[in-house]
Amino acid sequence: MCASLPAQVVALHPATALVTTGQSPFIVGRQLTPEVQPGDWVLVNAGQIVSQITPEEAAAIRELLREIMAFGSEADQVNRSGSCSAGASGP
Repeated sequence: MCASLPAQVVALHPATALVTTGQSPFIVGRQLTPEVQPGDWVLVNAGQIVSQITPEEAAAIRELLREIMAFGSEADQVNRSGSCSAGASGP
């Protein structure tokens, strides 16, 4: 599964943009969205900016991703301990 990640545009180059997700900045293509400007929030998928989004949309997506990561971390702990969730029954 591929997921688009929200990122903020830091700088522009002729065909690319420097963006950050809050960690290390990285270069992505901007051929699909030549109108983006530094400070804009965008969705990045497969190394390309695929759309521009509002700061509110970016914040909502980032919060959902945090929740997914927290859930995944909890599931990993359960899998490592060999226990099942409450209510599950075995054979």
